[in-house]
Amino acid sequence: MNTVALSSVLFRNGQACGACFEIKCADSPQWCKLGKPSLFVTATDHCPPNPSLPNDNGGWCNVPREHFDIAKPVFSQLAGYKAGIIPIQYRRSYIWLFNLFPFSKIIPFSWPTRMLGLSFLIKRVHFPCRLPCKKQGGIRFTILGNPWFYQVIVWNVGGAGDVVSVQVKGDDKLKWTQMERDWGATWKTSAILHGESLSFRVRASDERYSTSWHVTPKNWQFGQTYEGKNFK
Repeated sequence: MNTVALSSVLFRNGQACGACFEIKCADSPQWCKLGKPSLFVTATDHCPPNPSLPNDNGGWCNVPREHFDIAKPVFSQLAGYKAGIIPIQYRRSYIWLFNLFPFSKIIPFSWPTRMLGLSFLIKRVHFPCRLPCKKQGGIRFTILGNPWFYQVIVWNVGGAGDVVSVQVKGDDKLKWTQMERDWGATWKTSAILHGESLSFRVRASDERYSTSWHVTPKNWQFGQTYEGKNFK
């Protein structure tokens, strides 16, 4: 349940898929849970805009709004869900620096309408460091497509969480080949992958690389998921 749909400004056409954020309720003592606990969420989806509604009254995911959309059970970890709209602070950094850096502006954050349509207001903070995504096990590679077109879903990524580059290599004819982003966590290539044991090299948004050598057998099949090396 600790997943979040981001508005277009934050999701960036899928480039932020997998990114992790820490969220806290702020400046709303009547609604914030005691102690202002943190909620750690992973971006997994896009919150689409609704141009038929104004940006400050229902159209929370409209451009240029920065907006997080979470489910009721995890919303309730932050504040009373009847609040409707609450201010929160979010970060992708390692240290909270409330007193050192002024917040740049108030931005909206909402629930999905399927989860009662509750919303947040968010104060934005930018720091150079990234909040590490804590994942169990290695990076997962799910292979889809057909013998002429291949798609690889790259998920369960630790470290920065969001991937900016994926390369694939075979153990015989296929040299390191750059894949293209299809959408979100899905990457594509028309290079022939069949019949080779595949290795993957993943680069995250913090510029670190993780290379997973020979994660598939030569006789790998479409629809199967293979596990590689994760970021720490």
